[in-house]
Amino acid sequence: MPATTTRKAPPSVGGRPTKADAERRCKQTNTRWTIAEDRFLREQASAAGVTVGEFIRRRALLLPVTPPPTRTDARLVHELNSIGVNLNQISRNLNADRVGVPGSRAVDLDELMNQLHRTLDQVVDAFLD
Repeated sequence: MPATTTRKAPPSVGGRPTKADAERRCKQTNTRWTIAEDRFLREQASAAGVTVGEFIRRRALLLPVTPPPTRTDARLVHELNSIGVNLNQISRNLNADRVGVPGSRAVDLDELMNQLHRTLDQVVDAFLD
């Protein structure tokens, strides 16, 4: 009966690189909280989109804890960007004296400004809520 040989798997090439000892989070501090404090920390961490441990770490190290952008913010930014592009095109045409030239687009500046004001009102309302 022939002897069987086992093959070793090749060393892993991918994956996360090993951190240096100074970069590893190996120290732990246990802290006791009241129920109200625990609830507050969990709510704040949830609003910021991070774990409670990460929230406490950032606050203790005086690092910023900002909430992730919402879908509303992204939609409003897109809308404002579209309006800004339109305004830029209009100003470039005005500066080049191309307004009123056959083939140029006539744009109602009043309607564009009204649209900008409506969008800015939405931004203000979203941040005040």
